[in-house]
Amino acid sequence: MKQLVAIIIFILISFHALAQRDAANWYFGNFAGLDFNSGVPAVIDDGALDTTEGCSAISDKDTGEILFYTEGTTIWNRNNDVMLNGTDLLGSLSSTQSAVIVPLPGSDSIFYVFTTDEVQAYQNTGMGNGINYSIVSMLGDGGLGEVIEKNTNLLVEGSEKISVVETDDGINYWIVTHFQDTFYAYLLDSTGVVNTPGVSPMISTIGPNIDDFENFRGAMKIAPNGSRLAISHCLFEPSLGGLAYLYDFDNATGVVDNQLLISDDLVYYGVEFSSDSSKLYFSGKTVNSQGESDRIIIEQYDLNEPSIVGSRYTVLDLENGLLSDLAGGLQIAMNRKIYHALPGINISVINNPKLVGPSVNFSENSVGLGFRSSSFGLPQYIQSFFESFITIDNICENDETVFTVDPNANVTAALWDFGDPASGADNTSTAINPTHSFTEAGLYTVTVTFEFSDRVPKTFVEFVQIIPLIDLPEAVVFTQCDIDGMDDGRSVFNLVDFANAEFETNNLLYRFYNSLEDAQLDQDPIVSPTTYLNDFNGEVVYLVIGDDQSCNNIIEVTLDVSVNPAGTNFTYELCDILLSKQDVWAALQNLGDVILENFSDGSTVEFYLTLDDVVVQVNQLTLGTVPHSLIALDFLSVYYIVSNSADCLAIGEVTFEILLGVEEENKDVNFCTSDGGLALVTDNEYASYQWSTGETTPSIIVDEAGSYNVAVESLEGCTGNIQFNVTETEIFDISIEVSDFQQYNSIIVTPSNTSIDLLYSIDGGVTSQTNGNFTGLVPKYYNLLVRDLEGCNAYNEIILIRGAPRYFTPNNDGTHDFWHVNEAVNYQGLEVTIFDRFGKLLYAMGHNDRGWDGTYGGVLMPTNAYWYRINYEGAEYYGHFTLIRR
Repeated sequence: MKQLVAIIIFILISFHALAQRDAANWYFGNFAGLDFNSGVPAVIDDGALDTTEGCSAISDKDTGEILFYTEGTTIWNRNNDVMLNGTDLLGSLSSTQSAVIVPLPGSDSIFYVFTTDEVQAYQNTGMGNGINYSIVSMLGDGGLGEVIEKNTNLLVEGSEKISVVETDDGINYWIVTHFQDTFYAYLLDSTGVVNTPGVSPMISTIGPNIDDFENFRGAMKIAPNGSRLAISHCLFEPSLGGLAYLYDFDNATGVVDNQLLISDDLVYYGVEFSSDSSKLYFSGKTVNSQGESDRIIIEQYDLNEPSIVGSRYTVLDLENGLLSDLAGGLQIAMNRKIYHALPGINISVINNPKLVGPSVNFSENSVGLGFRSSSFGLPQYIQSFFESFITIDNICENDETVFTVDPNANVTAALWDFGDPASGADNTSTAINPTHSFTEAGLYTVTVTFEFSDRVPKTFVEFVQIIPLIDLPEAVVFTQCDIDGMDDGRSVFNLVDFANAEFETNNLLYRFYNSLEDAQLDQDPIVSPTTYLNDFNGEVVYLVIGDDQSCNNIIEVTLDVSVNPAGTNFTYELCDILLSKQDVWAALQNLGDVILENFSDGSTVEFYLTLDDVVVQVNQLTLGTVPHSLIALDFLSVYYIVSNSADCLAIGEVTFEILLGVEEENKDVNFCTSDGGLALVTDNEYASYQWSTGETTPSIIVDEAGSYNVAVESLEGCTGNIQFNVTETEIFDISIEVSDFQQYNSIIVTPSNTSIDLLYSIDGGVTSQTNGNFTGLVPKYYNLLVRDLEGCNAYNEIILIRGAPRYFTPNNDGTHDFWHVNEAVNYQGLEVTIFDRFGKLLYAMGHNDRGWDGTYGGVLMPTNAYWYRINYEGAEYYGHFTLIRR
């Protein structure tokens, strides 16, 4: 009975423990955001924060819903509105670590917002703002939060550095900052910031004296387990340089000691620890012979090695494309990955930061931010949020996954929830080191609450990716353009983009190796798979999908180089008033049509700002969207690449010629007479409008068909005319051509009696396109919907695409042992014949046949491609499939 009572008490305690979703939402950069609640970052596109460097956010620890966020001067609530009394904080959006949000111990509604100093304050006034805190109550403003105390000073002068970690008992927090040669550790307990000499702040004078305010930049982080402290000094005076130091930190007393100079080779900026506190990462920039910052570097140091300095490994060595001397911030997330931010529409990620060397699997610019962009900083959090001392093994589908807790963590009891409700009673466990058989492949959120012998209970969230037994081909071919036009068989391959396009694998990791042995042993992966230069045409590399090489997920990739003819370089005329990003993108869309006039149907064109981007096909200029970094037309040319499904056809450069005059195409519009009127709308950027109806507004309402002209004049003197040709919406007819029983099926819809534009959809209108060509369709039912742009008329039909398997594996394992048309039993009268590649008849069958077993005359046919002919309802269909022997 005593044991039962103990378990019940533990369960009750665990409900009140930290659920570790406080850092689930990131708001950073230029209105960018990411939601980590699922373990895979999802874009947040409604944020109001715009910062150059530092920021912080806090979410509900149980639900993961955002509470509020800040860049050090303003606080926004969960509705993305400025919080009540949430302005004029003394932080700065241009401070490395401008702010960090800390909950008051013992409270679910009170939060402290600590803000740091900034270099610019000293530059402008000679005095800094120091280190300050403000207090937020989530009980204010109807639960949206209110700042109830603002800018209480802790340190008169300070640097741009701050980090927070739990005290050794897991109850309170140390808030640590740095100024000149001194660390200040402030204790935050349930009463607030403690100001007792000898207790808080705990003052540790150690390290170099950074006394020039121009050198206050750079980050500082405490290890998630509270044992170490690392600091970056980004030095601007008297010359460009940097210092990276590592210290011991005592999270019982707040003392910083045992200094170790890690390096002075780079202009150091960002710093971060792995979740198990065993690896340390710095970001920095090299300094060239002219004393200017150059390449961007990320370094790893193994804190378990006897020589930490000697364990240095270069994770990233990137050519500098930025004017800034800052190398970009590093920040660990709740999925235990470390992210790296530089200005742009993507950020990079260290996927396995606990591992050593190339196994960290750095993925450059792999996390998209939608239509928003990052800058140099990422959100700052309490470092203890990311602590992890759990090792997870056996993650292939159908494996018994093993969870092992570090014995040094002093865990005395555990309550596990594996996030797998389909497993029934097995979904929970009270074992400290449990095992669990997940019911299917996928990403699981595992929650565990631990009791400790030396601190209060704490809940941890771990994301476990169970690797599916993926049905993948053993070998594929990746064809790339030879950008320089020389027939040398070499080109640059973006292997990651290829894998994403070729395989749909639920956000699994991709790693590439130069040999099968390396792939099997997970050693020496290709360091830069997004910019891989092959040695010769036909070179083979090996792709591993997922975290575990034992999951039958190694694929041979042959790198094929296609030598393309040089495309035509030409000029494209633009009016100078069109130098806004929206108009430039519209011009590029028209430009694409011009280029494709010289190529066959099925060809596509893509645009890039640099030839390097064309080579690896990154940073594509997406038509119809506006990258945040493009403030105006700050380029005078673009590069284009034309390709089809198999080959690169041409690469060329388009130079813009800036001309006077408004150049807008005439517009054909349709309307429903039953609506009573139609708005004719022009851009509202012109200085004047003169319609043929006499009106002078940017838009007018018309109620009958006809031609309407508007003369426009811009502020810069560009003039022109826009013709609107208004017609009533017609009743349209269409013809539908279905091609199925193929490897690549299609539905082709052709309008027969209308000239108006139509929208075509095969998912009932969820997504639409402006042409009726739907290709590469998999066998299933499709809900065809065709309608005019005004929604006056629509045609709807359910269409079945019939199919045939692309391969089969007749090895008597009960899966894919026979080849036949999909759902053949439903096609009475069906006749199927199978041939080898020389036309020899191997097998014939009807709709009730079980299918071909891969034999001929009792002999096993080898792995190869085979052809089929289908006769059904008076029509013949041809195709091929692959027999795979395993």
